[in-house]
Amino acid sequence: LHRRRDRHFGNGRAVRNLFELAIRRMANRIADIRELSPEALTRLDSLPRDYVTEDVTALRRAVEAAQQTQRELDAKRLKLDAMLTVVSELAAEGDFSSALDGLADAAKLGLDDSRIPVLRQDIEARRTAELERRQQETRNRLASIRTTEARRLLAEGDRVAALGLLERGGSDHPLIQEALRDV
Repeated sequence: LHRRRDRHFGNGRAVRNLFELAIRRMANRIADIRELSPEALTRLDSLPRDYVTEDVTALRRAVEAAQQTQRELDAKRLKLDAMLTVVSELAAEGDFSSALDGLADAAKLGLDDSRIPVLRQDIEARRTAELERRQQETRNRLASIRTTEARRLLAEGDRVAALGLLERGGSDHPLIQEALRDV
């Protein structure tokens, strides 16, 4: 707690002490009253003037510091919301690296927000799915290229065999067999 002190640090101890002193003095004041009125039970007025003035000033400073801290926190939350919106848009566009970089920057704001790990998990899942889709697409293209090349080699082997340049026909040639095996 003390390592994080800055100019906005406030301590509720002074306020609590002031309140407890007021309660003690009120209890002492009403102890001798035989017929208590609602006003006597709700009035806190027997504190020394200088004690109250000093503590009220301290209380004002604490309230101002708390309000400033709240404004800064609200500004950070707005910035986080904007950053997470951009991250979501980047992920939707398929720019997963930039989206993950944006999440890292959002985490640096120091706000404990449950959306960050959820978004990270979603982006990782999308990125994995996209990589798998691209790998399958590449495998399909390679298979198509192999099939086309095997057909070309088969046709070429049959023509060469027909000319008597090969001992065997095109489909029996080792190169054709290898190409057909990959298909």
